[in-house]
Amino acid sequence: MNYRNYLFAGIFIATGLMACNSGKKKQGDQDTAKASVPVPHEDRTSFQQDTVIGDFHITAITRGDATMRNLIIAVNAVKDSTAKADTIMDRDIKGKMKHITVGDLDHDKMPELYCFTTSCGTDAYGKVYAYVINKEGAIRINTMELDTLEEPAYKGRDSFYIKGNTLVRTFPLFREGQANAVTSNDRKTISYGLQKKNNTYVLTKTDQD
Repeated sequence: MNYRNYLFAGIFIATGLMACNSGKKKQGDQDTAKASVPVPHEDRTSFQQDTVIGDFHITAITRGDATMRNLIIAVNAVKDSTAKADTIMDRDIKGKMKHITVGDLDHDKMPELYCFTTSCGTDAYGKVYAYVINKEGAIRINTMELDTLEEPAYKGRDSFYIKGNTLVRTFPLFREGQANAVTSNDRKTISYGLQKKNNTYVLTKTDQD
């Protein structure tokens, strides 16, 4: 009788050990699977640049890749860098971020941030993401007039920069019917100014040549 009890006890202990080992193996497999999962594309920082203007410290960050790229603007007061930053996000932006610059085109003592992106490919179409910076954070500027440019000779390769109180855009002019042949030293320049219409800031053409 005692022998039989010992036998049952031994079988019970062995079965328990096998179950524990099996559980550990499954847990180990799960941990390995978790470790091998790549970081989601939208969480990868692909661009980051900081700048300071007036009382504001501004950080522009893009996260993601060609399939999905988000732009995050964080604004801090220079005098209180430990405070939580005010942020704004533009999801699925067009193109790859190249650089940022700041200005005050309308001289209202509230600076603007201009973020310049370029699309992939040989044409490299340019786009601007622009914001007015104030104590509440960042306010989007309407760039519709830049985005809907109608110019038969325009095929991308934009350059953008701030000059005085204007945002300047230049691009090469192309011969009709020749997609990749630029006319000799022939470029077009368009200047944009910043206006406030009701509660909206808008970039509008001021001059072109």
